[in-house]
Amino acid sequence: MSQSTDRVQRYMTNSEEISYQLSFRPRGLLNWIKSLFGFGVTTWYLTDERLIQQTEVGGGFNFQYIPLEKISSVEYGTKLNFPALILGSIAALIGLSGVLSDASDAGVLFLLIGAASIGYAYYRRRQVLAVSASGSASFSLTISSGDQVDEFLWYIHAEQQKQSEPVLRH
Repeated sequence: MSQSTDRVQRYMTNSEEISYQLSFRPRGLLNWIKSLFGFGVTTWYLTDERLIQQTEVGGGFNFQYIPLEKISSVEYGTKLNFPALILGSIAALIGLSGVLSDASDAGVLFLLIGAASIGYAYYRRRQVLAVSASGSASFSLTISSGDQVDEFLWYIHAEQQKQSEPVLRH
């Protein structure tokens, strides 16, 4: 078990067990270097009672949780790379204005750079899983491909249904 999992288990009750675990580190060279030192990694732990989010930060960690019965919505989708999309749009506009004026060689080059940047933005869409709870609390996690998100979503739904069923007493 990792050190972060041990840390989270100290905050769990005796009846809780970790059912699913999802981790995320932001992309990029600087974020990769920070993650080597243990900073910036966000991990979600799903137990049968709550969703726990732990983020490694300088000097320790942040620890938050949402009880499963308080979760009001779970969203799953993709997120575009907006900086690449904006850069590609600007380059394409510069290229279009260059083609329409007499600088056609530079205009074609900027059009190609713009098209490549826009294509990159659509190709590198990231998966995002967001959980909202009553009381305006929400968690959001960007996931790499290959994680078992559908099982994770099914488990949250099943646990919510289990907790919302009335208890029959004889």
